[in-house]
Amino acid sequence: MSKLHAHFIRAAASKDAWKQATLGELRGVVAGSPAQGVRSLAWAHGLGGSCAADDARGVAGMLYAAGGPGHTLRVDLRGHGRSQGAAGACDAELHAWPAAGAALRAAAHAGGARRAVFGGEAAGAFAALQAVVGAPEPAHAAAAGLILMRPPTIWGEREVWRRRYETAAGWVEKDGFEGKDVQWEAKLRLTAASYAGKLSKQEREVILGEWRAMGAPAYAAALRGLAASELPCDSVLRGLQLPVLVLAVPGDAEHPVQAAEDLAAIIPGARLAVAQSFQDAFETWPLLIREMLDSLAAD
Repeated sequence: MSKLHAHFIRAAASKDAWKQATLGELRGVVAGSPAQGVRSLAWAHGLGGSCAADDARGVAGMLYAAGGPGHTLRVDLRGHGRSQGAAGACDAELHAWPAAGAALRAAAHAGGARRAVFGGEAAGAFAALQAVVGAPEPAHAAAAGLILMRPPTIWGEREVWRRRYETAAGWVEKDGFEGKDVQWEAKLRLTAASYAGKLSKQEREVILGEWRAMGAPAYAAALRGLAASELPCDSVLRGLQLPVLVLAVPGDAEHPVQAAEDLAAIIPGARLAVAQSFQDAFETWPLLIREMLDSLAAD
């Protein structure tokens, strides 16, 4: 990718490209508009993130480049970003993947995205998965496709991280955001995975500022909701009948390549793409997402 192209993708995350939107009970940003022949993409961020944080990390630019002239919605999940005031922000159960998926699906519908491609990064990937499998209609009728970007640990490895989330929630409940352990845990999760090169001081401040704005009670609830979340059973995953793209990058124990490989192996016909680095992902994943969207003719 040329420096000019990289600059374009980063600039595409600007306020001019994304318009703030009210999406049912949640808030988010939208690029493009629903129209005949256009496939919509509905997207969820990870734990402690937000649309604004994903602007700084390069995710917004990748999705804008992938969506082209189409219709892309990025949702601030409950308690995060501009959805901090949503009802239940401090309720752990409403942060668990099934509830997050239902909220993402409702937000997509409120934004005019019918039978969208659902996608997300990190914990947001499994919110997107639940948006598909938790729909009242069959998965292939509820969604046109599914994108799982850097999914979290699953199966045996998940128990270790479940305990870590519970421990981190205890730190937050005890010390708020002032404890050194709390700050270390958040900085590691929120600023380590940058797609568009080294984060500037201003970008780091945006990302961590969005996290602090959640407030300790909501962040602790989000951690406990994540700890309590379960992946759908194997039979549900094997029964998915829609295009699925699974994206991974090495070097992140919380979102390992092995989890992506295992998901791609169990979901029929899933396409797996493992980038060599975050920079490689920044250059190649928009093309893969664009290919998927272009292959799915809108209803």
